[in-house]
Amino acid sequence: MTRISRSSLRWAARVHWLGMACLAFSVGLACSDSRAIDVNDRIPPEPGQGGVRVADPEDGGVRGVDPSETAPPAPQLVASWVRISPEADAQYLSVGAPDVILLAEFGKGWLTRDGGATWVRLDWPGDLRISVAVDPSGMTIVAGGLHVAVQLEPTVVWSNDGGTTWIDSGRAARPVRYREDDIFFVGGHPAGLLASNDGGASGAVLLDADVLETATRVIRGIALNPLDPSDLGVTMADISGNGSRILRTRGSGAVSVLAAEFGLADRTVLRYGAAGRLYIVSQGVGVLISEDDGVSWRIDNRGLEALLQDGRYPALLDLAVVLGQREVVVLATADGLFTLSDAGWAALEGPGGIMRSLEVRPGPEPSLLAATSDGLWQREVSDLTSVGPATP
Repeated sequence: MTRISRSSLRWAARVHWLGMACLAFSVGLACSDSRAIDVNDRIPPEPGQGGVRVADPEDGGVRGVDPSETAPPAPQLVASWVRISPEADAQYLSVGAPDVILLAEFGKGWLTRDGGATWVRLDWPGDLRISVAVDPSGMTIVAGGLHVAVQLEPTVVWSNDGGTTWIDSGRAARPVRYREDDIFFVGGHPAGLLASNDGGASGAVLLDADVLETATRVIRGIALNPLDPSDLGVTMADISGNGSRILRTRGSGAVSVLAAEFGLADRTVLRYGAAGRLYIVSQGVGVLISEDDGVSWRIDNRGLEALLQDGRYPALLDLAVVLGQREVVVLATADGLFTLSDAGWAALEGPGGIMRSLEVRPGPEPSLLAATSDGLWQREVSDLTSVGPATP
C-alpha cells in the first residue's frame, strides 16, 4: 500500500477542490481515531481576560487561550468585518441556528453554540473532509466524503454527541445539508439523494440515481429555500466536464430541471432569494438571475468584466443572499467580494485572509459570515445595497 504524507494529501485535496487539476492516483490512507473532546468542557473567559476558551486534548483538558495566542497576524477588525472565531484555515461553514456555527478546516473544525463567545475544537476521522452540516442544537454533525473515484475518504462520518464520538455511515457522498426535524440531506452514489438522520446509513430516497443520472453526473451541491424547506435544488456536474445542470424538487416527488447545460464549470452554486428570485453562480458563464422562479434566466456580469478569463469566470466561489427587511446579495470570488444592485456588481471590501465560502447568520437582523484562511468573519449588512424587499 502506497502511503503519502498528510501535508501531501492536504495539498492534493486543495488542488482538487479548486478545480485546478484532477487527482488520478490511488491512495492508501491510514486514518487515526479522532481525538474526542468533551463538549461539556467549554468554559467562558475569565472576567477581564477576554479571548476564546477552547478544549484542547493535547494539553490534557481545558485551557484558557490568551487573545495573543488566537489572534491572527492581521487585526481582528478589518473594515466592517469582525473575526469571531479562533485563527483557522477555514474551508467551509455550516449554520445550524443563529448561535450554532460549525467552521471546517481539513479534517477538523471549530464549533460554537453561543454565537462565538466560546469555541470547541473538533477532530473528525480522516484529514480531508470539509463539507459539513450541523443541526440547531449543535449536537448532530455530519461531515461529507471527499472523492469517491480515487477513494480519498469517500464516506460520510457523523456524530450525535457534539463531536465526542464519530460513526462512519459507509455512504459514499460528498455534499451534506441540514434541513429541519433532525433530517440531513446526503447526496452521493449509488443511492442518489437521501433524507437521513444517521449520516446516510439509512433514509428516504428523495431523488434516485436514475433521476440524478449519477452514472455520468456528480452531485456538487444541495441548496434549500429558506422560505420553504420543501423546495430543494441539487447541482450536478457532468463527469466528462461538458457542463452543469440543476434539478429541483418541492417535496411532492416531482422533479424539474431548473437550469441545464450552461457551460463548463468546476463550481456551480444555487441560492434562493425572495419573491421568486433565484441566483446561480457558474464558473462557466458567470452569474445567472431569475425573477420568475426559474422560468427564465438572464446573465448579469456587469462589474465582473475583470474576472473574465478565456471566456470563463474561474474566480467565482460562492454567493450569499441575506433575507432581512431587504434582500442583500453578496458574491465571493478569489479576487474579492461584490454586492448586487440595479446597476450591477460593485466591489465590497472583504475581511482578512483568502476567501473560501459565505453563509448567512439568521435572526431579526441577519448578518453575513465569511470563512477565510484566517478564520470566521462577520459583517452587518445594513449599509449594503439591496435588490429589493425580502418579502413579496
